[in-house]
Amino acid sequence: MVEAESFSKSAEKLYISPPAVIKQINSFFSHQDPNMVEWFVKMVEERKNNHNSASEKKNW
Repeated sequence: MVEAESFSKSAEKLYISPPAVIKQINSFFSHQDPNMVEWFVKMVEERKNNHNSASEKKNW
C-alpha cells in the first residue's frame, strides 16, 4: 500500500476493490504488536510528507 501510495492504486494492482484492501490491512494489524501499527503509520506519514507538489499531496 505504501509503494502504491493509495488504497485505490493498491486495489487496482491487486485486482480487488479498495474496501477489500482496507479490510485486509485492518485484519493484518489486528493481529500485530501495537508498535508495528505505529511504525506503519509513521512510514506512511513520512512518505506522504516527502511529496512536494500540492497535486501529489491531494492524492493522499
